[in-house]
Amino acid sequence: MQIIFQKEKQKEFLTEAIKLSKSKNINQFCNFFKFNRRTFKNWHYETNHLPQPIYNKLITAFPKLKKFNKFILEKKESNWGQKKGGKSSYNKMVLKYGEEELKNRQKNGGKKSKRYNEPLSINIYNKQFLEFYGALLGDGWISIIKSKKTNKIQWIIGFSGHSKDDKNYLSKRIKGICKPLFSRTGYLHYKPNTNSMEFTFGHKKLLYFLNNNLNFPIGLKKNLKISEKYNSKWENYKYIIRGLFDTDGSLYFDKDPRYKTHYPILEISNKSDILVEQIKKILISQNFRIIRYHSGLRLKGKDQLERWFKKIKPKNKKHILKYKKFISNNKGP
Repeated sequence: MQIIFQKEKQKEFLTEAIKLSKSKNINQFCNFFKFNRRTFKNWHYETNHLPQPIYNKLITAFPKLKKFNKFILEKKESNWGQKKGGKSSYNKMVLKYGEEELKNRQKNGGKKSKRYNEPLSINIYNKQFLEFYGALLGDGWISIIKSKKTNKIQWIIGFSGHSKDDKNYLSKRIKGICKPLFSRTGYLHYKPNTNSMEFTFGHKKLLYFLNNNLNFPIGLKKNLKISEKYNSKWENYKYIIRGLFDTDGSLYFDKDPRYKTHYPILEISNKSDILVEQIKKILISQNFRIIRYHSGLRLKGKDQLERWFKKIKPKNKKHILKYKKFISNNKGP
């Protein structure tokens, strides 16, 4: 039970109790009666109502406090505030959703959300999934994170990029692929100290699918390579390479005075030698002229650039704008 005093009277009651105890301060008073100081202050400032056992204890210790009985308005159960709040919330929910809908929600309250019970159905040859997979091979990652505070486990899939150059690609292209394929909208995280950003979403089943079926490593990306399930078909590879180039690729122009115009250079860089060699063989089979350098692949010249955009069709806006500008400045007579 809780004692409901008239306004300001609970504070007066406790102040009088401190005086009668001859305590020098609240801390000394709380130590004597073994009250939690923070809890006592909540009573003293009338943030919380005074529990009946505390009231009885102080009345017994200091009979003079009985004069405050006339200021007691009522006594209520300890959980009366929760009940009141619960009824108020319930009434608002009824007005918003209707009583029938609310009853259905209550029936299903103990069940997990539908999205966790649905079986994962993925077509690994779907064009959007192939592009997603390629982007994951580039600047993507999958990770299992355990919170030190709550021990809660999270299964995270993420993509990294430049906070300015890759913002459109991550927030529009990648996010636009994940919503229809995996029913996830994800989150964008900005890291101003490093001028970078991330797009992440949680999906336990997808994470294990990528790891078990396509051999994509959890955590550190060791021995990264395109899964053998793609059977050396260009129709699959071109979308994977598109995603890889959009995240791990670059387009820049050599301003060497030997050239009449700026000389275009395409690059794909990746730490995995296995993956780089795979991409090299695939592109050579499509008659691209490839230069292998220490951490990736390089294509040079206007012809190679035009063939690349015709066959691969990159979707990262930063690449598209550079390409359009170059073509516009280098039109024939």
